[in-house]
Amino acid sequence: MITPMLKCGTPATLGNPPEVWGLFGTFVGGNHFSSIYKCSMTRRSLTYIVALLSALLLLASCNGKKRRSTTSATGNALSLIAVVPDGNIDNQALRDSITFYFGQPVTILPQPEPMTDISFVEASNFVSFVRRVRNILYVSIDPETYSGPSVGLSRNDYASGQLIIHAKGRNLDDIYTLLQSRGDQLVQLIYTEELKRRQDYLEQTFSNPIRQLIEDSVGVTMNPPTGLDFTKAQRGLVWASNMDQSKRIDLVVYSIPYRNPNTFTEEYFTELRDSILGSIITGKYPGSQMTTTKRDAPPFNYYHGMTYLGDYRGELRGLWEMTNDMMGGSFVMQGMLDKSGRNLVIGEVFIYAPGEKQRNMLLNAEASLYTIRPIGADFRTHKMPNTMDELVVTPTPDGVEEEIPTE
Repeated sequence: MITPMLKCGTPATLGNPPEVWGLFGTFVGGNHFSSIYKCSMTRRSLTYIVALLSALLLLASCNGKKRRSTTSATGNALSLIAVVPDGNIDNQALRDSITFYFGQPVTILPQPEPMTDISFVEASNFVSFVRRVRNILYVSIDPETYSGPSVGLSRNDYASGQLIIHAKGRNLDDIYTLLQSRGDQLVQLIYTEELKRRQDYLEQTFSNPIRQLIEDSVGVTMNPPTGLDFTKAQRGLVWASNMDQSKRIDLVVYSIPYRNPNTFTEEYFTELRDSILGSIITGKYPGSQMTTTKRDAPPFNYYHGMTYLGDYRGELRGLWEMTNDMMGGSFVMQGMLDKSGRNLVIGEVFIYAPGEKQRNMLLNAEASLYTIRPIGADFRTHKMPNTMDELVVTPTPDGVEEEIPTE
């Protein structure tokens, strides 16, 4: 509660100046006021005092740190602004090196799509709305400041929800060395950051009916995406889909007893999805059913293991197709043990978008798999960290830029 500095209601008599107390309790003489002006000044003084105190508290809380913007970052998922030193916007070698890593094809899609959509801008033009893009690669060259190639990470410098990668060196050769040694990790960092942003969205916006179906049928919980109006549930399995024949998204979650010591392998995951999904997802032609594309040149499936929040998960990424039909697309399948350790829980998303780009569709659907957790578990304690464990580069807390020397 704020105690007024001035008393209102008592008329100030001519020749008797009202008592006006300063901000810190110091008596200040005043001029002749009427009671109206006396109360008006009280309100103005209170407004001024509150504003001044707020500014002082803000300055004290900042403690010398850079202020963070409350403006939300802009741009589509996996968009990237590469800021290059002045005079290098047409440096083809630099542009090619950045594009080689940050524009490399996404693993396993029906058609090639880059990991990020890159736009280039010179440092002197890095102003206004350009600074608010969600992902930024800032290249700095200064032989007086840097002793060699290094990378730093900062967040929310110009907009909330923003990631900035600072690539630094004495010269362009240092930048090329940095990209060669850390390029793959840094582009994966951006992809993981987008998964985390989508997971943040799913924390607030998800399908509660489908989540309830999964809890009742499979014995785990998750935050499924909205818009999956078709559902099919049976003991131990839930299948949901938007049934959109132009941009279709499907989610399948099921559980089976964990008995095979060779479960977490590409071969087992492939056989399992062909068996389970092949039995429930059939086509309009006789003998048409879901299966995994198995051509080897080039490879159409990619399996790897990872540790997510301390628990092991196997992941299979690949292409699916319908036998005796022309349908097909991309999928991501994750497997993990439940809390008891006796059951294998599988979550899979697959998409169908003929003639359309599928990278961002798959990204948005894939993020929901990272929300699978035990029933009753707090979503906030099961959210994706800033980076996955296998990444060497670790982002620092908001506003702190970390130098990471490059060998």
